[in-house]
Amino acid sequence: MSKKNKGNIIKDEFEDLGFSSNINGRARRLINADGSFNILRSSGRWKQQHTYQWLVLMSWKKFFMVVALFYLAINFLFAIAYWMIGVEQLSYSDLHFHPFWIGFFFSAQTLTTVGYGGISPIGFVANALAALGALIGLLSFALATGLLFARFSRANVNLMYSKVALVSPYKEQQQALMFRISNQRRNLLADLQALMIMTWIEADSNGRRHRQYRSLELERKFLPMMPLNWTIVHPIVENSPFYSWDKNSCEKRDLEFLVVIQAYDDSFANTVRSYHSYRWEELVWDAKFSPMFYTDEDGNTILEMEKLGNFERISTKKEFS
Repeated sequence: MSKKNKGNIIKDEFEDLGFSSNINGRARRLINADGSFNILRSSGRWKQQHTYQWLVLMSWKKFFMVVALFYLAINFLFAIAYWMIGVEQLSYSDLHFHPFWIGFFFSAQTLTTVGYGGISPIGFVANALAALGALIGLLSFALATGLLFARFSRANVNLMYSKVALVSPYKEQQQALMFRISNQRRNLLADLQALMIMTWIEADSNGRRHRQYRSLELERKFLPMMPLNWTIVHPIVENSPFYSWDKNSCEKRDLEFLVVIQAYDDSFANTVRSYHSYRWEELVWDAKFSPMFYTDEDGNTILEMEKLGNFERISTKKEFS
């Protein structure tokens, strides 16, 4: 990143934001709607996967499904092992189950260290299997407990972004690019900082296409706290790289705005970040956001999260070209 002084204006200029400036083939958005980077690695899915990261970042539903499947799979394997050595090496009474299920339930009792005493091993092989099962059970539950703690204690941010960004009238005879964010959770986010970067594709004199990056000046980059919503505004003035662009220019140059929000989460006492982007087809011209909160009869402020992206069209006398 470098800085160029043009008169009294000091502007950040990005030559490469980490996505590279070279363009090969058809370009797609850099940041997906869920905040992940639109990068696919060719080294193979299993080589890219880290088991701990996969288990910590997956949804709760998938996590409990993985735990349940692992628990069933281990008990099935030990049930097969007890069945193969002969269920007569297990001492039990008043059980009219199939031998396989006797081994399964004995394995479940051993892995969980419940030990009801209704089934017990006889002989060296059965006792060795039971000892191995107890060891695997201890390790498995220790890992599951650690993963549960890691998932509960992991600091992450759940920001809602307006589905579109607006090009709206701003102050006197000006326009501004703006979008809106709000926190979906009740936790307090403090010391919020916003960074907005404009990126587009240009062809040089030899016809080779390159991606350009420019940092955008924001009306307000810092917010001490966000109890409601925050409308992030970039004034489109003469020194803005977006100045004099129209709808055709945005589409032709495959325009995209990259957004980075950083905040301090008081609940986890940690810094969190959120990523988002708006492409040219997600821009709405000559519109303004609708109000999304009001005060009820008791004086409470009601924030209507479902109205985060609501906007209304407006007519402007000045054409933006």
